[in-house]
Amino acid sequence: MRKFLRAYGPSTQQEFSRWFACAPAITRTLFDRLSDDLAEVQVEGERRWILDADRTAPAEPAPEAVHLLPQYDVFTVGSHPRTRLVERHSELARVTPGTVAPLAVVLIGGRATGVWERKPKGKRLLVRADPRQTLNRTQRVALEAQATRVAAILERECDFEVGRVELRRHL
Repeated sequence: MRKFLRAYGPSTQQEFSRWFACAPAITRTLFDRLSDDLAEVQVEGERRWILDADRTAPAEPAPEAVHLLPQYDVFTVGSHPRTRLVERHSELARVTPGTVAPLAVVLIGGRATGVWERKPKGKRLLVRADPRQTLNRTQRVALEAQATRVAAILERECDFEVGRVELRRHL
């Protein structure tokens, strides 16, 4: 439970039960046993829990924080409430109601704002990002750095561009 809250907190007992497919009674017992190590916080008016040791962590990611997450990344799978991850009325929410996990997402300031794709081209990798919002210079540089990192992991040189990427679920 400590590892879960460190990764996905603030969270609720219901979310923990769903993630581990365990009975609510078991979850209540775990939360009771760790009660001295937990801190209650409010997120958009909802009561949630974090580890007390994590109280000093920043509440919101910096708006310049940019990440490229692959399909079914654990962050997109486990983030709740979903409206904190993706705007309810966005194109992403319409394409994948309830979750953006099947999409390779562009994450800006902790929110899924767009999508990206990668295409091998010989020894190079084309990374095209579609953030679906205007980027400032810092965000643009961070996005290109993320693309370069993806290419390096795949042992390729990076060709990066910002452009339209079709919104489609990973099959």
